[in-house]
Amino acid sequence: MSKKAKLILFPILGTVGVAATVTPFAVLSIKKSNNNKITPAENSKIVNYSVTFPSLSPTNYYKFIKFDDNNIPYLENNVVSAIVKDVLSKLSDYEKDIDFDYKFVNPQMLEVYFKLNFNQNPEFKTYKLEISKDKNYSKLIVH
Repeated sequence: MSKKAKLILFPILGTVGVAATVTPFAVLSIKKSNNNKITPAENSKIVNYSVTFPSLSPTNYYKFIKFDDNNIPYLENNVVSAIVKDVLSKLSDYEKDIDFDYKFVNPQMLEVYFKLNFNQNPEFKTYKLEISKDKNYSKLIVH
């Protein structure tokens, strides 16, 4: 094998070896972190959420309403990132202590769950986005 071939071959083999070693650990750690689901405690004491969690305006999310081939409205998947971004920007003091999860109940309804970890008493908030039926399906309700 020539010297030039060795200079090319050994770094490539080294890179492949490192990637093959690191990949399983990365996949397992990502899988572990994705299994953490937030389930609000039903018996927790009632907290005044208006102090901690911001209210969201439906007008910010109208652009995420799309229509399928049958002219039925649905919410785009990237509405979740917009909601999370809005909430985190309004709660910038607590960014490191907030967990979130979401669930599309159906194509026209989305629930986004937030958990703010305060000392011993975590606070929970659920935002529900729902496309309400009017003549144009253009009304979005945020609960």
